Amino acid sequence: MSNTRHASAGSPLRQERFASSEEFAPGLMANLVAKRCACLQDLGDRELLWLIQSRSWEPGGLGGFVDDLLQWLPDEFATPTMKELGVGPKRIYTRKESLRVRDNDSRLYCGVLPRKNAPWSENEFPLRGEIESRAGANDFPNGYPASAFAEKCRAAAREDLEDWLKELCLNPQTSLREGPPWLPEIRKVLRAALEQVAALERARSASTEMGRILSDGLEFCRATRHPVLIDGKGRIGKSHEARAWSRCRPGSVRYFQVPSSTDEISFLIALARSLGVSVESSPKAHKLRGRIEQVLHSANLMLVVDEAHYCWPQSNYREALPKRIDYLLKDLSDKGVAVALVTTPQFHGHLRRVEENTPWASEQFLGRIGRYIRLPDRLSKPDLEAVARVLLPDGDKATIRALADYADLSEKHVAAIRFIVDAARWIAQKAGREKATAQDVRQAMRETLPGDTALTKAKATAFSGRQDRRRSRLQPACKTDSQPVQRTGNKPLLDSPTARGITPSPVQLTSPMSGG
Repeated sequence: MSNTRHASAGSPLRQERFASSEEFAPGLMANLVAKRCACLQDLGDRELLWLIQSRSWEPGGLGGFVDDLLQWLPDEFATPTMKELGVGPKRIYTRKESLRVRDNDSRLYCGVLPRKNAPWSENEFPLRGEIESRAGANDFPNGYPASAFAEKCRAAAREDLEDWLKELCLNPQTSLREGPPWLPEIRKVLRAALEQVAALERARSASTEMGRILSDGLEFCRATRHPVLIDGKGRIGKSHEARAWSRCRPGSVRYFQVPSSTDEISFLIALARSLGVSVESSPKAHKLRGRIEQVLHSANLMLVVDEAHYCWPQSNYREALPKRIDYLLKDLSDKGVAVALVTTPQFHGHLRRVEENTPWASEQFLGRIGRYIRLPDRLSKPDLEAVARVLLPDGDKATIRALADYADLSEKHVAAIRFIVDAARWIAQKAGREKATAQDVRQAMRETLPGDTALTKAKATAFSGRQDRRRSRLQPACKTDSQPVQRTGNKPLLDSPTARGITPSPVQLTSPMSGG
């Protein structure tokens, strides 16, 4: 082994000495899991493997996932014989039943039968004849609690299940039809885990009209595989909703936030990391594209692209073509990958400027969009209260109502609730309290309101000055009969979707809260 990967005892300490420690190992590589999934015909089984791959990148890795499974489904960790006999907390196995568990499931050694008043130990493994003989009968109890056997199974899971899950995702010879002896119904357990993950994510999010409209559009994209463009103003919580919707479906959806940089390699690195694709220290663009496409083309995964306005060139409009947009729609969507674009109205201004200053034409882009959805500009008071209840679950009705009123008047809108709640908790922490009180919330509002007001005034003053300078530039130098210069400004390209060949979502047309 190279001396850069191994250090002898007593050698000088170097920072890179522990760089290869197992604790620093990344999650399961998506490009390798994709190869394994290509061997599976059942899409449901593929979904279970992508659940495992997703959890391997979460804090705690697969070890944390194993702990969650033990907490969510403790009764599933039992051998087939134990399940047949029952594993309830009050279940007592007779001596004969205990011998049956031991003999049928000897691979686990969970049938160890300790002597009376002896600790439960694998060293105590008496022969059947010794137990059944009259001389040895008095040395052993007449019954053993099923919980003791079950704890043996859970201990085996804590030790071996993480490696077993890794092999399941990488080794084509490992079958989902038969789990390890202490967890035989592995498919049932993983499907239940999918439901549990979704339930926990839904509990962290408020149910709002905006969220329902956004979820409807994303579900349409996942079902039809047609690209969807979801447009909404900033600070209404659409990024949180898109991320939460994606996290509810770890077996079939990946969330990707486009970086604000303009180069191709940073875009591909961010996309690769959102999928869990291996990325070298100095990656090549063509290699990353190959790995990304291998994953998305063979995995049946949907890609939710947030901050999609950054897919357009941010400068040099006269030369820059929208390579990111073309990549998402032509190289991914056209080949069967479900792609949903979540963006702000900036998207339309960037599109127009690229079209006006380059040979690129928008018809190919517009013709690919299966549904355009315009989100409400603001949330209603009941929806704001629902958000406040999620962020401050211990708040009373008056406090929740005050938070909603503050957000309704603030330009920060939904984000204002989070800022106030975080400030209130910081105030409580300084005072030595674990939870924020209604008084802390009121104090946070008093301290935050002057800054918000000053920021709004500063913005209005700067915008007014900008408009004056713009009007002065547009004034003709002398009187002529020519028409004044017409500027397109930032008028949304899709204000009249029908004129551009796009049919808006029916949800947009029927929702009483529609802002477009």
